[in-house]
Amino acid sequence: MSVLLVQMSFPSLDGVVKNGVANTFHFGTDGTDDDTDANLVADGVADFYRINGGGTTLPLRQWMAGHIDTHHARARVYRLNDAEPRIPIHDETYDLGANGGDGLPSEVALVMSFKAAPVSGENPRNRRNRIYFGPLREACTDLGANQIIRPIATLKEALRSAGERMLTIFGGGGGSPSWIVYSPTLGLTNTRAVASGWVDDAFDIQRRRGVQPTSRVTF
Repeated sequence: MSVLLVQMSFPSLDGVVKNGVANTFHFGTDGTDDDTDANLVADGVADFYRINGGGTTLPLRQWMAGHIDTHHARARVYRLNDAEPRIPIHDETYDLGANGGDGLPSEVALVMSFKAAPVSGENPRNRRNRIYFGPLREACTDLGANQIIRPIATLKEALRSAGERMLTIFGGGGGSPSWIVYSPTLGLTNTRAVASGWVDDAFDIQRRRGVQPTSRVTF
């Protein structure tokens, strides 16, 4: 079995490398044709952002902030079984279409969590993972009860349905490639297929995604 890591990165329109963002997904293969499987999972992750998962929600790319270049998204696929330093076994750039326009601060994200089925004797934390989706467009907030700002329902549904679509295509654990939860603690030979996922109604913060300063005022 091989474990493929897909890193989908999005550059920033200002050209500053540190202002770009990336998400990672893991897939298991039977190891017989990793080159073909790498192409399949790269396309699958691109479609995670590009295609409407279902219903009337917008595709995820249209929930992304305007400074994120969704026309030059880059998928690099690494085989974690290879010795370090690893080189990609697949590297492809995608034009995913337009983003969502004016954005919130780059640190604001919405989390999609996912997990494998529980196994007796194993720490459940090693069977969960998540992605931080963002930076987000400005028009994605809802002023809820007690004046608390929460993600708008259509954004939550867009992220949920994108995860559901990924699970439909790459789920089940019986095929190759298969969407998996990979834990460095448990290693490459002890992965589990993703069984379910969820999106909460609260934003999260990724401080490392803050844009680089361009000026300073002093006192």
